[in-house]
Amino acid sequence: RYGALSDKHARAEEALRRRDRLAAMGELASTVAHEVRNPLNAASMTAQRLRREFLGSVPEGGPERAELEDLLSVMTTETQRIDRIVQQFLEYARPPRLALESVDLCALVRDAGDRASSLAGSRDVRLEVDAPGSNPALVDPGQLRQALDNLIRNAIDATPADGRVSLAVRRDDAGHAIEVRDT
Repeated sequence: RYGALSDKHARAEEALRRRDRLAAMGELASTVAHEVRNPLNAASMTAQRLRREFLGSVPEGGPERAELEDLLSVMTTETQRIDRIVQQFLEYARPPRLALESVDLCALVRDAGDRASSLAGSRDVRLEVDAPGSNPALVDPGQLRQALDNLIRNAIDATPADGRVSLAVRRDDAGHAIEVRDT
């Protein structure tokens, strides 16, 4: 009994440490995003003002106008790109809330295997899926699919030619498990 309680206590402590790390990462991401977005907004507004105030004073069809339009376009596109990167960073640091649904894990894993089979084949990696039957579970299918796709892609990238990546779904008293292994 003591061993079971000790294991539960260790898992609870690890979950608490993980939650604290995620909270700290979220705060850091928010601060960094704020500090990056302030000068980014200034650059974006400057590009808009230059387009509005100075582009009209340059004759149409001339090389100066084309160059100015290109420069302003690059400036606008790149500030938008950096803003998207900052947004993705924030989303990574603060994962979205789970949208739980009852999903067949075996079907989800077989589908992920099907989607990754052409990538595996192009790298001469054998992809094996052990997900027979049905295994319903309450999960966020979108986030699980994304995580599984990333794990499979990483496994394929890490596997040498003639290697093997295997996917498996298991269920025991502790719950469900999806396993991704590579050679």
